[in-house]
Amino acid sequence: MSEIKIYWIVIIFYMFIVIGIGLIASRRTRGISDFYLGGRNIGPFVTALSFIAAYFSSVVIIGGGGFGYKFGMSTLWVGAINVLLGCTLCWIFLGKRLRKYTQKFGTMTIPGFISERFKAPETRFFLAIVIFIFMIIYNVSVLKGMGHIFEVLMKIPYIYGILISGTIIILYVTIGGYVAVVWTSFIQALIMIVGLFLLTSKSLIAVGGLTAVNERLAAIDPGLLSTPGVWGYAGLISYCLIVSFGVWGMP
Repeated sequence: MSEIKIYWIVIIFYMFIVIGIGLIASRRTRGISDFYLGGRNIGPFVTALSFIAAYFSSVVIIGGGGFGYKFGMSTLWVGAINVLLGCTLCWIFLGKRLRKYTQKFGTMTIPGFISERFKAPETRFFLAIVIFIFMIIYNVSVLKGMGHIFEVLMKIPYIYGILISGTIIILYVTIGGYVAVVWTSFIQALIMIVGLFLLTSKSLIAVGGLTAVNERLAAIDPGLLSTPGVWGYAGLISYCLIVSFGVWGMP
């Protein structure tokens, strides 16, 4: 059996799984709170892995690989600081308080929370429009990554990959709401963790280990091994802060 056929079997099987999750989740969705927030009953472990899959999506898996290829080892600083400032501290200082206040005010969205928290109903529509516009830009980058995956692995046109991915996402989100999103992302996170571990291990073995990687990078450009590398300190620090604190403002 050819590799392409295997890829198709895996992808189709996975699509049936996520749609199945959506159907199962729809049975647990009995109201608007269940649809948007899963009834506020999703546990911390599932939430954490779901966040990992949603945030470190194809933007990081596909784009991040190319980023590291272009800028070298100093790119690791971007990932490390992003995990610390953008993920860990965000959940510690913002997550718990936001959960407390949204439950207090009975709100289910960021515009709704800000509107109630600061007694400013006029901000609700404005913030909804802002989130809508900028999340389109973010989601485009995610779908672009999916389109490239289909193009490379499945040998189908890039635009078809985007359409297939977008259709499946719309289906399971519409059917199952937040519960479907969380559990689908949870499964994706497990696949990503195992897959990246295997990919990294196999890649290092193929090139002869980390020492061999460093030697090859040094031969191409010594700046690829140094900090701040080809970025310069201003560029590296600025980019780390942008991608890290951007998480704090995501809806």
